[in-house]
Amino acid sequence: MTVYHPRSGLLTRVDHKAAYIPRAENMRQTTDSDRPCHDTQDSTSNPGAQRETSTSDPLPWKPFVELLDFDFADVAQDAHLNQDQVDRLLTIIHKAAGGKPQGFTLRNHRDLRAAWDKASQLQSSFLKHEIGVRYKKTDYMYEVHARPIWNWVLDQLSDPKLSPHMHWDSRRLYCYDGKSWVSFINEPFTASRAWNVQSKLPPGGKPLGLIVYADKTKLSSFGTAKGYPVMMCISNLPQTIRNGNGVGSIRIVGWLPIVPEEAEHNGKTTFTNFKRVVWHESFRVLLETLAPVSQLGWMFQSPSGQQYHLFPFVHILSADYEEQCVMSLIRGFGGHHPCPVCLVPADGLTHVHISHTRRVAQTAQKIVWNKRLNLGQKDTLLKEMGLRNIESGFWILANSDPHEAIAIDRMHVNEGGNFSDHLWARIQEILEDFGREAMAQVDAQMASLPRWRNINHFNAVMKVHFTDAGKYRDISKFVIFSAHNVLTESKHPEGYLLLRCLRAYLEHDMYFGLEQHTEHTLRGGRAWLLRFSDLIAKYSQQYPDAKNWNYPKFHAGAHTYYDIEDKGVSATYCTKSFEGHHSEAKDSYQLDSNKKDVAPQILRVVHQSLVRDIIRANIDLWLAHQRALAEERGDNLDNDNESDSSTPRYQFGHIYLGSRQAPCRLGTIEQRSSIDSAFRNFAARLTGFVNLELRSDGTPLVEYGPDIEIIECRFIKPTYESVVTWALSTDFLRCAPMFYGQPRYDAVIVRTQARDILFGQLVFSFVCRVGNGDVEPIALIWPMDKPPESQNLQARKDRHLGLHRLRARPRGQCRLVSLRSVIRGAMLVDTYDTAGDFFVVDLIDSDMFIRLKEVFSR
Repeated sequence: MTVYHPRSGLLTRVDHKAAYIPRAENMRQTTDSDRPCHDTQDSTSNPGAQRETSTSDPLPWKPFVELLDFDFADVAQDAHLNQDQVDRLLTIIHKAAGGKPQGFTLRNHRDLRAAWDKASQLQSSFLKHEIGVRYKKTDYMYEVHARPIWNWVLDQLSDPKLSPHMHWDSRRLYCYDGKSWVSFINEPFTASRAWNVQSKLPPGGKPLGLIVYADKTKLSSFGTAKGYPVMMCISNLPQTIRNGNGVGSIRIVGWLPIVPEEAEHNGKTTFTNFKRVVWHESFRVLLETLAPVSQLGWMFQSPSGQQYHLFPFVHILSADYEEQCVMSLIRGFGGHHPCPVCLVPADGLTHVHISHTRRVAQTAQKIVWNKRLNLGQKDTLLKEMGLRNIESGFWILANSDPHEAIAIDRMHVNEGGNFSDHLWARIQEILEDFGREAMAQVDAQMASLPRWRNINHFNAVMKVHFTDAGKYRDISKFVIFSAHNVLTESKHPEGYLLLRCLRAYLEHDMYFGLEQHTEHTLRGGRAWLLRFSDLIAKYSQQYPDAKNWNYPKFHAGAHTYYDIEDKGVSATYCTKSFEGHHSEAKDSYQLDSNKKDVAPQILRVVHQSLVRDIIRANIDLWLAHQRALAEERGDNLDNDNESDSSTPRYQFGHIYLGSRQAPCRLGTIEQRSSIDSAFRNFAARLTGFVNLELRSDGTPLVEYGPDIEIIECRFIKPTYESVVTWALSTDFLRCAPMFYGQPRYDAVIVRTQARDILFGQLVFSFVCRVGNGDVEPIALIWPMDKPPESQNLQARKDRHLGLHRLRARPRGQCRLVSLRSVIRGAMLVDTYDTAGDFFVVDLIDSDMFIRLKEVFSR
């Protein structure tokens, strides 16, 4: 159910769950029937909105003369070809074509540069500004490069490819769980901040949110050259577009000056204040085109002809803690109140269960703008709140309080903070003190863990003291599995308690990272955050000299679930999405600049990339339109088998089988596996299984003898519906005696005919013919069950560390299952404490995390 903001004028909608499933948006021509069901009401208020995207441009590569001209320019940009290389390559092309290449007009680099200059005018480009700031009676001048932000926004809103995907009104979402309506949140426009801003706007006003990111980055390998890009995207667009790489995605919109660090002034409060003034004066320049529009609004006519009264505002500020201090003008860790969001005292950062007064910009404004107070009085009052006596660049915008807009960044707070610098660092210290044998055992057990798609595998971790946040995230998932039998409660009580702290942290972090939240998951996340805090308090009480947990990133957890309710899920404002775009500036510095006055050179390439993506999207739309016309004319219908060939022969519903081997007789399989009791009487068991569970009614019984051939398939790809987002996800599973030098037998979760859940390790997967000659996918699995607690000597440890234990049945009880009954893959790891026992890893993804909570709570 979608409940739109009362000022939208839209009625509440009740739609099927499928309407709310996130999908990979593309820039093809979009019609009303293509749009998600819960968005159609936005358009049906005006019939013209159903035709937001007009017929594609007949010359989408304009202002390039020919399509091949653009294709060449695209490749040259990707390859970072210099002037000499472009001229040489064009000379070769013209020679190869006899001097007159058909459909290609570029002759030299001058032509290419002229074409790019024309194309660059399609979008608002960067302008150079100068600001002057006084420090100790000296005026310092700095350059600021910025797009006219409002023009850049209008460029995107006017793009008919993006317009159908805009969400103009805030909304609240609910799903029915069979008993009641449960609220859920994903995008920023489904959360509270957008709703609250729309409540402040005049009737008919539409909130247009901007997600803003800024951070310094090293341009050169040794870090001697640095840049300070500012990036933005529009929060009214879905995440699949915002965090993508094409039209509507994150873009560099500004380039801030960097004040050089000088030993003479470094560390002085006055110099730090000077740097903050430079930053906010620069940002004021960046935001100045938005200021009047944010106050008065802008009547915008969409490509469909529908008008919207837009009010832009800074919806979210995405940054690490250091940058948040700059944005919010707090004094940082050394201040009385080091949080940019609330007034938590500096000595109370571990007490996440205590709520503190939230900061509001108006408090600082009343002091900074008070002409009755002198500088000393202002500074004293602001210092008590941990603030600086500086006017914020954000104050020129309506509804853009930086304290409200700042979001807690999971990557820097948890993966690159609480875990990497604190939990993991202390665990390493404990293991180092415990001795080399303990360290070697942890490394060996970490190396023996099976591999899993999209997760880093480590052969050793004990000496990993510095790496990227993504690797720290993956290390955190497996520390407990590789150390639980080393840091035991009896052998090392401190290490064991720290593992319990780590497990509570992981629970909180997994909830923090969910791609979609319900009121239930928010409640669960908050509970585990408090549990983490309580365990850390217990650890600090028992080992007061071991570690100081009073630091800002620990306190940041207090705001994580509020942020999700206020701004959407954490992926919306995670800095990881923005930091990926630093590479564009770095590559341009390395390959396109002369290393002098680099900002204009870098930004020229950045702007060309934006224009290129728009032209490429226009061409893709045109090509799709041409294909559709050809299909209508029947031009592509000469292949009668086309529809058949589009469906893989080894696709069985939601299961795809690959890595197919040569046909093999059942007798041969039994003979080569004679020492493995899993294959005992394999042909006879296959006969019974097929006749009992796979044979259709009315078809004759089958019997498999030793000469019957089957085809082994060593790759299984199940597609399943995520229990978190309801979107389709895919696992890549292997059932192979040798995969990149070692055996690989993944596990699966199976739905039995009794509708029970069964875990099993793949032993052998294949296809064979059943009744009527049909081919069916079958697997031999090693079943595993949850052992009764009375039979689990490790039950206390499992409960403390959140371990989900499975016990394998005797190998001779391996059973056949239809691969159609596989729900998804699972990762099993050896427990190292009981032969035949395994742990199923719940941390591989959000679906498994939530799914196993339901399975193991039964």
